[in-house]
Amino acid sequence: GGGKTEAYLGLTVCCLFYDRARGKTVGTSAWCRFPLRMLTLQQTQRQLDVVATADEVRNECADLLREVGGDPGDPFRIGFYAGGTNTPNSLSEAGLVDRLRRDANDRKQFRLVDRCPYCGNRTVKVAPPDPIRLTLVHVCDHRDCGRTLPIYVTDREIYRYLPAVIVGTLDKLAAIGLSDRF
Repeated sequence: GGGKTEAYLGLTVCCLFYDRARGKTVGTSAWCRFPLRMLTLQQTQRQLDVVATADEVRNECADLLREVGGDPGDPFRIGFYAGGTNTPNSLSEAGLVDRLRRDANDRKQFRLVDRCPYCGNRTVKVAPPDPIRLTLVHVCDHRDCGRTLPIYVTDREIYRYLPAVIVGTLDKLAAIGLSDRF
C-alpha cells in the first residue's frame, strides 16, 4: 500500500457528489475495471464500503437539498459487471430463479462480499431472488443490522437500475460491443 486505492476511491466519491451537484439524479458516474476476477472481487468490498458511506451522507443531506430546490436523486449503488462465468447475466435463464429460491447453497455461489459495509460483521448472505424484480439481493444477517446492501449482481440489473459505480473485469469491457442491452 501506497494509498492508490484510497486515491481513486476518493475521486470516485467526489465524482458521485459532483454529478449530483450538477443535477444528475440517476446513472453511472464511475466504472472501475480490473484485469483479474479475484482483484475485482477484492476491490468490490472496498468500493461497497465507500459507496454505502457516500449514500448515507447523500441520504442525510436529502432534506436540506430539497429545501433549496435540489434533488438528492437515486441512492448510490454499485454494480458487479464481470459476466456470465462469474455471475449470471440474467435471472430469467431457465429455472434459475426457482433454483435459487429453493437452495441457499446455490445462492452462496453468487455472494460477492461477506462483510457488511454498515456494521462490519461477516454476516452477508444472498436472499432468495424476487421473481418480479429479478434481482440478487445481498443482505446482512446480523441481528442488529439486517440492512440490504447497495449492490447489483447480474448484467440485467445493471442495465435496468444504472448503479452509480460499476466494478468489472477488462474482458467484460471487451464484450460490451456484442450486447444490444448495453
